[in-house]
Amino acid sequence: MLPEDEALLTFSESVLTSRCMTQLGFTFVAFDYESLKSSYQASARAANYERFPYDSVSEGIPYVQTVEPLPEDPNAARIASMSEEERTVYGDALQGFITDRVAGQALGVTLETPREGCVSEARVQIYGSLENAMASLIVSSNLYNVAHQGARLSPEVASALESWIGCMAASGYDYEDFTQARQAAKANDALAIASADSQCVEAANLSTLYRAAYEAALRDTLEIDGRAGVDALVQVRRNALSRAKDLLSS
Repeated sequence: MLPEDEALLTFSESVLTSRCMTQLGFTFVAFDYESLKSSYQASARAANYERFPYDSVSEGIPYVQTVEPLPEDPNAARIASMSEEERTVYGDALQGFITDRVAGQALGVTLETPREGCVSEARVQIYGSLENAMASLIVSSNLYNVAHQGARLSPEVASALESWIGCMAASGYDYEDFTQARQAAKANDALAIASADSQCVEAANLSTLYRAAYEAALRDTLEIDGRAGVDALVQVRRNALSRAKDLLSS
């Protein structure tokens, strides 16, 4: 999913939660959409730079990028100023009762969330059910990491990575992994490391092999739930985006 879409879902959940809390007599300030979008975009760029073999000639040198955290919760300071009793009442309205929970499953992972509370109410409005919401969050949080792990296990990638390591060592850089090179270059000698990395990636054909292995791993990961499950998860996300846009315009 595009960073803009992830931001829209987070933003819409925040806005709907705010509406629910207002109806109950509480104050809840929604996140700013533009700030969310910027954070998701920056994080997506940084993750891609660190995980994929990189061609600095065609795509630019990524090593100066940093990961931006999500914007600070605009409600954090106010909640911190509440008494313990006030926080309990506020938290019950916002999050519901921790012992009454609903579970969602996807990709072999189970995630639970309270059945009641304004956050859950917002998620039901967006995703259709809490089970759908949890499945969607699991996919969003885990799918790409699992696919990257699978790509690293590819024999072709492992062989190409060994060639890359030798090439980098010949250039004076002792790294066991291209992620190490990218992380080190953020703080030290970025241009020189980037140049050596780009040449070694090309020499080992690492970029082409890694991307092919990643795409294959992504397909394999999705197939954990079967084709019907994959289609259902994709449709859940599409429906959620559509509902988010409609609910925000109402």
